[in-house]
Amino acid sequence: MTTNAIDDASDNLAIQVGMAVEDLDGRVLHLEKQLDRVLNLLLDSRGRNQKNMERIDQLEKQVELLTETIPKKNVSETTEPKKKRITGFILYSNAHRERVKNSLTNGIDKPRNSCVLKKLSQQWQLLSQDERIEWNEKAFFTLLQLG
Repeated sequence: MTTNAIDDASDNLAIQVGMAVEDLDGRVLHLEKQLDRVLNLLLDSRGRNQKNMERIDQLEKQVELLTETIPKKNVSETTEPKKKRITGFILYSNAHRERVKNSLTNGIDKPRNSCVLKKLSQQWQLLSQDERIEWNEKAFFTLLQLG
């Protein structure tokens, strides 16, 4: 190999190394920019998370204040079933329901419950005061017997 050939090979190698170094410098610069963006996003999200946590704390305090001001319902430990209400009209209706239903039946069709109830109510209104008192007394004594 001649000196010129060695010099040319050396120059080519120097050029290739220089290009590789420039390429690596460009890549490093690009990676540094990406790292800066990631760090900025991370810092920004931490700031937002801190604001969110402060807002959550504030809302929890408001809920606590609201629940303190709302009166609590008194709930007995044993819930007793509601007592049935029995009135004179209910006893009268039960006693006369089948007769009224039969009188309103047309062939196969059964009358609606609302029609039966309306008719029973009309009949109740037509009763004399004494008859209504009699039915109400029956209801009162029925309640006493049920206890």
